[in-house]
Amino acid sequence: MVEASEGTLEPIGAVQRTLVGREATEPMRADIRLLGAILGDTVREQNGQQVFELVERARVESFRVRRSEIDRAELARMFAGIDIHQAIPVIRAFSHFALLANVAEDIHRERRRAIHVAAGEPPQDSSLAATYAKLDRAQLDSATVAEALRGAVVSPVITAHPTETRRRTVFVTQHRITELMRLHAEGHTETDDGRNIELELRRQVLTLWQTALIRLSRLQITDEIEVGLRYYAAAFFKVIPQVNAEVRNALRARWPGADLLDEPIVAPGSWIGGDRDGNPNVTADVVRRATGDAAYTALAHYLAELTACEQELSMSARLVAVTPELAALAEDCAEKARADEPYRRA
Repeated sequence: MVEASEGTLEPIGAVQRTLVGREATEPMRADIRLLGAILGDTVREQNGQQVFELVERARVESFRVRRSEIDRAELARMFAGIDIHQAIPVIRAFSHFALLANVAEDIHRERRRAIHVAAGEPPQDSSLAATYAKLDRAQLDSATVAEALRGAVVSPVITAHPTETRRRTVFVTQHRITELMRLHAEGHTETDDGRNIELELRRQVLTLWQTALIRLSRLQITDEIEVGLRYYAAAFFKVIPQVNAEVRNALRARWPGADLLDEPIVAPGSWIGGDRDGNPNVTADVVRRATGDAAYTALAHYLAELTACEQELSMSARLVAVTPELAALAEDCAEKARADEPYRRA
C-alpha cells in the first residue's frame, strides 16, 4: 500500500463522491496515502518483500480493472495460481486498508464540516442549524412548539448485526488511530504527552496487523451486550448530552420563558438482550444481564465524572458563598481535611 499516483489505485468513497473537485479531497487522499504507506511498510516488515509485492500487484491490477484497461476475468487469471497461504496476507492487507481508509474519510468529514462553518456557508439541510432556520421562518408561537415537543423522544437504538464479528481490540485500536489522525489533521506532530504521532500510528497499525480482525466463533448474546455498550463510552456519553443541551438552549433562546424540553429529547436505547421476538435465546436471565450491565456502565461513567468534578471543584467556603442546599449536602460528609471545601464534600 503506497502513495497513490496516476498509475496506482486512488481512494474512492462517499466523501470523494460528494465533494466537487480534486482539491477538496486532497487532504483526505494525503491521509490515506500516509496510512497506506504505513500499512505497506508493516506488511513488508512482517511478511517480507515478496508478500508486499504481491499486495501491490493486486492493488495496481485492480486499479486497471477500475479504469477498464483489463477485465475482471483477466485479473482473476493473474491470481489463479496462488494458494491460500499466499492469499491470506493479501486479503488481510486490503481489509486493513479499507478500515484505515474509512478512518481517513471520517476525519475528512469533520474537516469539511469545520471549513463550511468557518466560511459562514449555509448549514446542511440535515443539520440542527438548518432546522433552527426553518423554525425561525415558520414564525411559530411557543404554545405550538411546546405541544409539538411534548413527549417527543429521538432514540438511537443499538442492535446486534448477525454478521458482526469485529473484536473489541480492533475497535479500540481503530479508535486510537482515529484520535491520532485527528491530531495530525490539526497540524500536530506530537500527542499531548510528547509522543511522535507518526511513530504512534506505526505502532497502532502494527498492532492491528498482528491482531486477528474477526473472532473464530459467532457472538453469544452476552458478547453482543458488551459490544453494544462499548458505544456509550466511545460516543453516546459525550455526544448525547451535548445535543440535548444545544437543542434545549436553542429553543429556549427563541421562546424565552416557555416550558420547553424539561426532559432530554435524545435518549439512547438497545434491543440487545431484550429482543424476545427476534431471538429465542433471550431469556429472563439475559434481560437481567442486559439491564444490569447497562446500569453498571452508566453508573461507572457518572462515578468517573464525579471524580473529575471532585478534582476540579476546589472552591473554599472562606472565599465563595454556596446555596443552602449544597451546604446541607456537604454536611453529610465528615471528612475533616476538606472542612472548608463544600463542593468536594458534597
